[in-house]
Amino acid sequence: LARLQTAAPPMPADLVRAVLRDELGSGIECFAEFEDAPIAAASVGQVHRAVLCDGRVVAVKIQYPGVAQAIRDDLANTELLITFMRLGAAATGMTIDIRAMADEISARITEEVDYRHEAAMITAFADLLRGHPFIRVPEVVPEASTGRVLTMTYLEGMDWAAAQQADQDLRNTWAEVIFRFINTGSRHGNISQVDPHPGNFRFNPDGTVGCLDFGCVQTFPERARWLFLASMHAGMEGRYQDCRDHMTEMGLISAEKPLEEQDLRRIISDMTHATSAPQPVTYTSDTAAGSLRALFGDQNFLPAGQMTVTREFVFLPRLQIA
Repeated sequence: LARLQTAAPPMPADLVRAVLRDELGSGIECFAEFEDAPIAAASVGQVHRAVLCDGRVVAVKIQYPGVAQAIRDDLANTELLITFMRLGAAATGMTIDIRAMADEISARITEEVDYRHEAAMITAFADLLRGHPFIRVPEVVPEASTGRVLTMTYLEGMDWAAAQQADQDLRNTWAEVIFRFINTGSRHGNISQVDPHPGNFRFNPDGTVGCLDFGCVQTFPERARWLFLASMHAGMEGRYQDCRDHMTEMGLISAEKPLEEQDLRRIISDMTHATSAPQPVTYTSDTAAGSLRALFGDQNFLPAGQMTVTREFVFLPRLQIA
C-alpha cells in the first residue's frame, strides 16, 4: 500500500515526451529542464520535476494515454456500480438513494481525469488559503497545462514515510495542519478535498505541510454546508435538539422514524470527539475506533441503519476516517 501511493509502473520517457508535444505543442518550449524519470506515479498519471525558462521549479502531472476514456467507459456501466453499492447498503443497513450516490461518485471520478478541472480546484484552494502560516498549496502554470497535462509550482518536503521519523512535537504540528486543511474548505468556502490520503502531503521541518492533489473535490450548496457546520457546533455545545433539526433538514435522519435520544447523542459524541474533547486531543487507536463506530456502529449499535446517506454527504465517511 505504501508503494502504491506514489510508485505505480511509470510510462517510458518517449511516450511522456509524445504526450507533452501533443498537448502543449510549441508550449513545450517553456521548459528549460525536464526530468524523464518520474518522481511519482499513480493510477491516472505520473509526475515529473521540471524547471521553467523563468527559473521556477515545477511539478508536471502527465496523464496516461487512454486512461480517461477507459474510466469513462467503465463508469458508463452505472448498473455495475449501483449493484455494488446496493450490496454494501444491504450489509450495513444503510438507507441510500443509490442512483444519486452512484451519480455523485461517478461525477467526482470523471473530474479526476480532467486536469483542467483539477487546475481550477487548485486555484480555488490557493486563493482560499493564500497567506496561511502553515498550509501550502501549489500555483497552477496555465500556459503549460491542458486537459491531460497539469503544471504547478513544486512543493518541497518529506513524504509520509520520512515524516514518521520526526519528533513528536513536529508530528503534532503536522497533524493539526492536516486537520485544519481537511476542514477549512467547507468552513470558509463551499469546497472540500475528499481524497486526503498520506501520499497527498509533503512535510517540512518548519511545521508547514504541502497539499498536492486536488483531483477529487466536492462542492456544496450553501444551505447544506451551513446545516452541516451548524449541526457540528450544536453537537459540540450539547444542543441535541438543534442537531436533530439540522440533521433532519439535511435528510440524514427521518422525522417519521426519529432516533432515540441516546442514539442521537452517541452518534454526535463520536462525530465531534476531536473538537469537543479536552484540548489538545491525543489520537489513539481508541480515537480511530470511535470514528469508525460513529459511521458503522458495533455489535451493540448500528447508526447506519437509522441514518440516510444523501448525495451531498457521500464522501463524509471518507473525510471522517481520514
